[in-house]
Amino acid sequence: QVNVRLVCATNANLPEMVEQEKFRADLLDRLAFDVVNLPPLRERRSDIMLLAEQFAIQMCRELGLPLFPGFSQHARETLLDYRWPGN
Repeated sequence: QVNVRLVCATNANLPEMVEQEKFRADLLDRLAFDVVNLPPLRERRSDIMLLAEQFAIQMCRELGLPLFPGFSQHARETLLDYRWPGN
């Protein structure tokens, strides 16, 4: 007996692909039992700085660097203005 858990992500419209017979319906039924639809980061601007700060704090901790002082105004504007392609 094997206990397996999968976490899958795609930007494809799988139900549409099933209709076009480009993706197997039975596989979608098995995989899509608990679906979380998460909009791309460019549509969740309020999350950008939260994520960036969390990653910066984590990297400082892992590298043994001093506490992260926060982003400069220019860095904040750059992160918020970026289009985040593919995300």
